[in-house]
Amino acid sequence: RAVREQTLGDAVLVVAMPAGHGGYRIAWVGDARAYAWDGTTLSRLTTDHTLAEYFRARHQPVTPRMEHVVTTSVRTAEAHEIGTAETSSAGLLLTSDGVHKPLTGSGIRAVLARPGTGAAELVEAALARGGSDNATALYVEPLEVDSATVRFPVAA
Repeated sequence: RAVREQTLGDAVLVVAMPAGHGGYRIAWVGDARAYAWDGTTLSRLTTDHTLAEYFRARHQPVTPRMEHVVTTSVRTAEAHEIGTAETSSAGLLLTSDGVHKPLTGSGIRAVLARPGTGAAELVEAALARGGSDNATALYVEPLEVDSATVRFPVAA
């Protein structure tokens, strides 16, 4: 409501909340993304709400500029336009386009595959690759997984 009430500015957004099965429920608008990460496989859970993705889905030519034109946002999205997904993965990565566009999937995998790396290293890698957009990442890695319990690191 707060963004819709303003006359200037807007935002894209991806949010996740724990689901009862140990995974996450995800919602998004724009070109912010969610990925599942199990330590080996990176699986994209969202589809960008961009002009490029719209044309790609219709097997039409795409120009580089179309990658940056969002078709939904916090200000403009109606309830039926908000993307939703679920994952049972205990590892979750949320990124802005300032991270996933310069790094792509293989770049993200390469950073996360190094021991002890996470969101800060992803942002640094995106900026080192020439990223100039807002570079934001949130990474949730499970500490322990057994048949009864999943424990997550706690941030102070």
